Amino acid sequence: MKLVLLILISILVVIFAIQNSTIVTVTLFNKTFEGSLALVIILCYLIGVLSGFIYIIPSMIKKNLTISDLKQKLDNQSKDTKKPL
Repeated sequence: MKLVLLILISILVVIFAIQNSTIVTVTLFNKTFEGSLALVIILCYLIGVLSGFIYIIPSMIKKNLTISDLKQKLDNQSKDTKKPL
């Protein structure tokens, strides 16, 4: 579902960017760039998506480590209960 939503938003951003293809001037750190508004919109969108992924990665790694640790503990407990008395 999340992937479908991401694809839908991406398509909407591209459609919006294509309809706004005028030339704009962007000033960043005392440097001036001229380019298509569509390109600026798409670049900003991609920077936002990449920033979101970078922000989420540590929590995903922590969650996966916790899951693998809990699975290992569960396997150890199930082995202990299967031992004959």
